[in-house]
Amino acid sequence: MSDEVYQFPFDHDPDDVSTYAGILTTSDQPDHTVSLDTSSARHVSASVGGTGCWKYSTRTHLGTAAIRSVFPDFGFTPQHFCYYARLDFTAGGPEASSGFGFRFINAGGNMFSVYWNALGYLVAYRGTDPAGAATPGTIVQTSTLTADINAGHWFQIDYVPADSGGTLVVLVDGVEYLNYTGDTNNTAIAGVTSIRPTLGYRTSGSAQEMDLYLDDLHVTSATVGTIGESYLSRQAPTGDRSVTFAPSSGSLNYALIDEVVPSESDYIETTTDGAEDVYDMAPVASSGASVNFVSVMAVASRDGALTGFELGVKYASTTARADAQSTGASGVVSQIQASFLNNPHTGQPWTDAEVNQSKCTVRADNG
Repeated sequence: MSDEVYQFPFDHDPDDVSTYAGILTTSDQPDHTVSLDTSSARHVSASVGGTGCWKYSTRTHLGTAAIRSVFPDFGFTPQHFCYYARLDFTAGGPEASSGFGFRFINAGGNMFSVYWNALGYLVAYRGTDPAGAATPGTIVQTSTLTADINAGHWFQIDYVPADSGGTLVVLVDGVEYLNYTGDTNNTAIAGVTSIRPTLGYRTSGSAQEMDLYLDDLHVTSATVGTIGESYLSRQAPTGDRSVTFAPSSGSLNYALIDEVVPSESDYIETTTDGAEDVYDMAPVASSGASVNFVSVMAVASRDGALTGFELGVKYASTTARADAQSTGASGVVSQIQASFLNNPHTGQPWTDAEVNQSKCTVRADNG
């Protein structure tokens, strides 16, 4: 079975995705916010198709609460996580208990955490990081190197949970900061089901003000190799190649689903099992980098007997479709996605030219 991928580009307003099944953004205090930031100085993907990143902010806060986002069950066992982060202090100054955390979670609770504290050190915790935790987990390793605060960095986390013989390796900008082997699971349950970015604050002294920027989350089930810097370029449909879904208005299906920030005000629909649309896609600007994968994303719901959708890609005469994904209960709006590491026609990794000649597909599936 080929490696599987999950990605989140952080390029829509959090308010636009907070109601989608599987993605939850919360703000625990009234002076905490999560918003879309489009300042090119804060994120690195704008030059290759990104439109922004999420900005987590706190103002005049003193305490242990945390801003957090929860990302969904991946549907596979993740091992490599890569993302861009920048932590800026605007008042209050940094200290060891404040910083940015990244938690691995399953039904048993917080398994393991990696914390970039405000002094620049990377700290691995068995259990919970200090953000919002009255009693943090056990520190198992602290880096000897520091990553500068008020600067952007690429973080890669390679994580294998186990009660014994588990591993954690953390790279910052390609340099190894943590490498731990031992008990990496604080729960009695195996397997990561979600991840949670957190932001922690000082618990005594003057209040802190800080901004955290997150961009280009990339998760894969690959067990070997490294991801490295990975930029996510989102493209929208530009034309109907062949369509059988019915448009909610007008006669052009692609025009109803081409919003980079998804909208529920217009849509395509069908009551026919096996109905399928194929769309032309906007070209991707060549960046000179290799293509890691092509991912198809959709926002979908159901109000009838059909239970899910198959997302796919088409190149030349070959179409690859991912397994059907359920949209959940009737009326629930879900964000679903499927990723394809290789060109289905050649069986080889994608090239920029092949990506620009490919089509995306969506097919109704009743299981």
